[in-house]
Amino acid sequence: MLIRPDSKDDLITNKPYDILCGKMIWHGLVDTSHCPGFGLMDEESANACGLESCSGKLFQWQNKQNDRFYEAGKKYNVPPRVVKGMVAQESQFWPESDIEGEYGLGRITILGIKMLLDWYPAYFNQFCHTIFRMQPHRCGSCFSEMEPQDQNVLVGSLIAKTNTAEEIDLITAAVKASASQIEQIILNTSEFPLEEITDYESLWKISVANYYAGSGCVQRAIASTYLYGYPLIWDTVKNYFGYGCEKTVEYVDRVYSLWE
Repeated sequence: MLIRPDSKDDLITNKPYDILCGKMIWHGLVDTSHCPGFGLMDEESANACGLESCSGKLFQWQNKQNDRFYEAGKKYNVPPRVVKGMVAQESQFWPESDIEGEYGLGRITILGIKMLLDWYPAYFNQFCHTIFRMQPHRCGSCFSEMEPQDQNVLVGSLIAKTNTAEEIDLITAAVKASASQIEQIILNTSEFPLEEITDYESLWKISVANYYAGSGCVQRAIASTYLYGYPLIWDTVKNYFGYGCEKTVEYVDRVYSLWE
């Protein structure tokens, strides 16, 4: 799955997203007047007739940003299939969130934005000096050293990128930051070199878990796995997502199921 795609066409999917279809029906993008219940099974999901009516638009909608997934993946050295799988699970590619505090296709939160700025120093540095180009001293040496009001300016400016042409770039950079945080958590946990205790695919799966559940859940799972003497690979770490973090493994499985 994580083999680098040769082109954006390698990212093509054709999944019957019932919630995405439901949004299309509600917004009048598909004619389902001939369907039982006007193509809707409930307030969110499309029924079988609705999905059949949506099929062409569903294919177009879930693939219309493949070029952005591909280019952002190359730019940040992040598997684009991972990022597209995360967007599929977060939003089914519908840009408007019904949950307060979650933004755009990736349903990124303020905590997710702060993770990006804290754990991707090169991204922070470039972005901060773009925003404060006339006052570069306001950036300091890292995000955590900035004045709170200046931190808020950066966070707000990144949230403003959601639902724009720059959003896939933002989400991909956040996944890269998540991977950097996971690498540091593992290095803090074990005295062994990273390459001796985990593997490439596990790092990305744990990074996806981190994006979804946060570092608290992941840190506890990694610490427990290491405490019991197991290797820090996904197949062992996934067994230690405890109370409050139980849905994490299911989320990661769904992200990767996009390519099954």
